[in-house]
Amino acid sequence: MADGLINALNPTHVFKVSPLIPDAEFSKIEYLRAFRKMARSRWTSYGVLTDKLMWRKIDASLVEGDVLTGHCTYGALNLRIPKIRYVTIIRNPMQQFISEFKWLRHGYLKRNALKRFYHKGRLSAATTIDSLLDFMTENAELYKNPSTRYITGRPDHPAPFKHLQENYFCFGLLDETQKFCLDFEKKTGVKVNFPHLNPSPSKSKETLSERNLSLFKKLYETDLDLYARIKDHLLNQ
Repeated sequence: MADGLINALNPTHVFKVSPLIPDAEFSKIEYLRAFRKMARSRWTSYGVLTDKLMWRKIDASLVEGDVLTGHCTYGALNLRIPKIRYVTIIRNPMQQFISEFKWLRHGYLKRNALKRFYHKGRLSAATTIDSLLDFMTENAELYKNPSTRYITGRPDHPAPFKHLQENYFCFGLLDETQKFCLDFEKKTGVKVNFPHLNPSPSKSKETLSERNLSLFKKLYETDLDLYARIKDHLLNQ
């Protein structure tokens, strides 16, 4: 989706950013490996090793109409420019969870025995949906309401839909992408071609038991409400 917007806008610069510090769930050896990988990415893209220097370099290069893209939470952009236009696409929480489960399981199972030994946390828990949901429930402060966390900067925001309306230039749903493209064109005059969506690594259908569905609804309670409110908003446009 981001590529479709970028191609349509044709900005002078495109800055791809993501958090430098790995998730707190990592073991020490995983943390060091992830930190090294992310630092290498920073060096390759910007010639720096830290977030602070990356933002400084982006700040020095920004011109009107440039695009920043990546999985960054709201408020994480450390820039001096006076106005940032936020754009986001929300995915159905159930589809998001199932897709993430498949990617995590695929990533874990393809590793050899040695790499599996030191991979802990969510990755190793994703051998089954039961074990993944159990792990996420035990560490709910890290994993609950991921969409709300990205959109507002916190997973327990009291009014994420209101925040979305007040702070985002354009927003939509992944399963209503054409409506998003039309809304974006209406606001900017820029036509966005309907994008190709990435396939899941597995075509098998996953369903949740009654017990797992209950755990899922507790973890994604705010995200589910946010998704429903956006759905209603789009239907009434």
